[in-house]
Amino acid sequence: MGRWMESRDLEGKIVDEIAPNPLIYCSKYLPKSLGQEFPIISRLDLLSENWIDEMQELKSDEISSLYSELRRLRRISQLKEFISGLDNKKFWEYWKDGKEESDFNDHLDLLEEFLLNAMNSNLELKVYL
Repeated sequence: MGRWMESRDLEGKIVDEIAPNPLIYCSKYLPKSLGQEFPIISRLDLLSENWIDEMQELKSDEISSLYSELRRLRRISQLKEFISGLDNKKFWEYWKDGKEESDFNDHLDLLEEFLLNAMNSNLELKVYL
């Protein structure tokens, strides 16, 4: 099984699922000094100590934070926001990892929609390695 993220209702039933790869690999392209700016994305790093049996759970407040962090990284990638110590263009090139820009943006759009739906429907997330 590859990397996977599920949204679940309060009864534990799966509502939706998506591949979270851009979220899991994102922090490796950010300077370590910026980890505090993106705590949930840093927590989802492939080498994070927060994985328990290759899984992490996110509650509604964490989902909201993750959504905000993803939106901010997209603004950074689009040169609409800047952070000292981060080369926006280089970050974007590394983050999309050779994928076509339109395909990568489509995946990020789907991730945003997924997170927004989870927030609006009071769902929980399970992220799997």
